Amino acid sequence: LWEYMGTIMQHPTLSGELFAFIRMLVSVDQRCAYCIDINEGMLINQYGVSAEVVHAVRENPTEAPLTDKEKGLLLLALMAARDSNSVTVENIQSVRDLGCSDSEIYDAVGHAANQVWGDIMLNTFKVERDH
Repeated sequence: LWEYMGTIMQHPTLSGELFAFIRMLVSVDQRCAYCIDINEGMLINQYGVSAEVVHAVRENPTEAPLTDKEKGLLLLALMAARDSNSVTVENIQSVRDLGCSDSEIYDAVGHAANQVWGDIMLNTFKVERDH
C-alpha cells in the first residue's frame, strides 16, 4: 500500500491534493478512521489546506479547492467507489470534456478502488492508529 502511495503521489499531471482528497473521502464512506485521520493530516500539514476547508469538503466534496478538471475527477472517483454500476458513459465523457485524459481518469478511479481495498484491510485487521 505504501509503495503504491509513493508512486501515485508523484503523478506527472495530477496533484497530490487530489489523491489525498480521494483517499480521505473514500475512507469517510468506508468508516476507516485510520485513513481519514492520516489524509486529513496530510491535507493540512503537507498541502496547507485549512482544517475548516477539509471539514467542509467532508460534508460537500464539491467544495474541494481543486481545479475544475481535478474536481471532476474527484467526483467521478467517489461515484465509482460508492457504486461503480452507477457510472455512465456520460459521466466519463463529462470529465474528458474538462480536459482529462483516459489515463488520468483511470488513475483517479483506480486510486479510489485501491483505497476501498486499503480501508477494508485496515478495518478488518483492526490496525491501530500510529499517528
